[in-house]
Amino acid sequence: SSAAGLPPASFLMSQAARGSEIYDQSCVRCHEGSQLIGPNFVESWNNRRVYDLYALVRSTMPLDDPGGMKDTEYVDLVAFLLQQNRHALARADSLRPDTLSLRSTRIAVSAP
Repeated sequence: SSAAGLPPASFLMSQAARGSEIYDQSCVRCHEGSQLIGPNFVESWNNRRVYDLYALVRSTMPLDDPGGMKDTEYVDLVAFLLQQNRHALARADSLRPDTLSLRSTRIAVSAP
């Protein structure tokens, strides 16, 4: 379902930096880079609600402990994925693990 009318999500670079560490520790061993970063991600996730991505990752990852990380860690990870996929930053404001704000913003990514 397209959320094209919603404003792009916003996140802080510090969140993306923390998310990078989580990605390296928890995601890379199962996910090839091209799965989560690049055209495949853009095709799957552009113009969808940020909540959709957050909810999927939070309920299914990491595979050996789904939901086992803190909400803030999941948000940091989402911020990293958005940053790596050239997300259009609306403003420098933190991405929050708050259902309402995640549902009311969209992913605005572009293939390199």
